[in-house]
Amino acid sequence: MTAYSYLLYTDLSEEIRQAYKGALLRYCELDTMAMVMIWEYWGREVGYFK
Repeated sequence: MTAYSYLLYTDLSEEIRQAYKGALLRYCELDTMAMVMIWEYWGREVGYFK
């Protein structure tokens, strides 16, 4: 949240802005993968996936 607020409310150079953007996109990618892994685990546990 802090990195996103820096992007919105501070005057950053384009290089730093792109670094923050890349880091946030990577974070979103990893967070989404973790959610998928949890969903798959619970799907196997309850028999949704066979």
